[in-house]
Amino acid sequence: MSRRAALVVLTGSAPIFTAALGLGAGTSLSSRLGLRADVHGYYAVVTAGAGTACVSGSCLYVFGSSGIWQGDVTAALEFRF
Repeated sequence: MSRRAALVVLTGSAPIFTAALGLGAGTSLSSRLGLRADVHGYYAVVTAGAGTACVSGSCLYVFGSSGIWQGDVTAALEFRF
């Protein structure tokens, strides 16, 4: 099983947060034949905002964002030599 983690991509001069998660599995049908399947999901933040308000030593932190979701599913038939 494979997994992927978050990363930061630079475009121009501003960093943009993106996250990716991938899962995969495979099985052998015989000594020379197998199946594999993978699922990946991606999220990229397009706009984000944050704020802080403190009163009498208690603080409230707020974060919000909007972004783009994308995903793919792949499957493969493996031949071994």
